[in-house]
Amino acid sequence: MKTEAKRWMVWLVVAMLCVACGSREAEPPPDEVTVQLKWIHQAQFAGFYLAQERGYYAEENLSVTLLEGGPGLDIIEQVVSGAADFGIDAPEQILVQRSQGHPIIAISAIYQRNPMAFVALADSGIARPSDFLGRTVAIGAVFSIKMRLRDKVESMTQQLNHRSRINGHCNTATG
Repeated sequence: MKTEAKRWMVWLVVAMLCVACGSREAEPPPDEVTVQLKWIHQAQFAGFYLAQERGYYAEENLSVTLLEGGPGLDIIEQVVSGAADFGIDAPEQILVQRSQGHPIIAISAIYQRNPMAFVALADSGIARPSDFLGRTVAIGAVFSIKMRLRDKVESMTQQLNHRSRINGHCNTATG
């Protein structure tokens, strides 16, 4: 009787080991995803860096590459051409590009309020937006201010280093 009980115990242990060591489904390789950032690596993309560092992407089986942006880089073109799967760009750029027929959609709003601000030299006499009237304003997305102020301000393309404001070519600029 003892021998038979031992045999059943051995078979029970073997069966449990077989179940425990049974074949598992191989985990699929992570999906490769590229995100084209709007600008150079900096604090505004902290949420993306933190998600990567804490393994949130990996938990969703994603391998995310964050591509650095910079001056002159067309974010929308990067996505449309397939160089990036996703891109981070200003809402007004998405609207303009979409209206021109580019097959893009906005899937998320990172900011609830646009963080854009206008910066002027202290001696410019500009303290509020109404002081823009009759002045030259350097902005990145020209259409947004022209829609409101129409022909009451002169606009120019903003230089990345703000030299146009420092050299007196414009009175205020986005920053």
